Amino acid sequence: MFHRSVRSLCAMGVGAGLAFAGTSEFLVRETHALAQEQKASERHKVLIVGGGTAGTTLANQIVNKGKIAQNEIAIVEPSSVHYYQPSWTMVAAGLYRKEAS
Repeated sequence: MFHRSVRSLCAMGVGAGLAFAGTSEFLVRETHALAQEQKASERHKVLIVGGGTAGTTLANQIVNKGKIAQNEIAIVEPSSVHYYQPSWTMVAAGLYRKEAS
């Protein structure tokens, strides 16, 4: 299945995606309602552009470290729904063919 070394995957940033691939679902559910309530004039300590797998995983990691509260993070995302398909990150990394995903 994998034809690249772990070192080359980590160099491409794929290791982080694999390690935290399942952690973003929590934040997607929790922030969906919260995002509707936010006003453009509010201030946040952290701004994350992109609410896909990487953006929501990053926000989740920051909150889990306990240094920043969830309401101090803003995620800018034009889509109202996040679709997560595990193999899409593998296709982008060249590990799977698009047709096999």
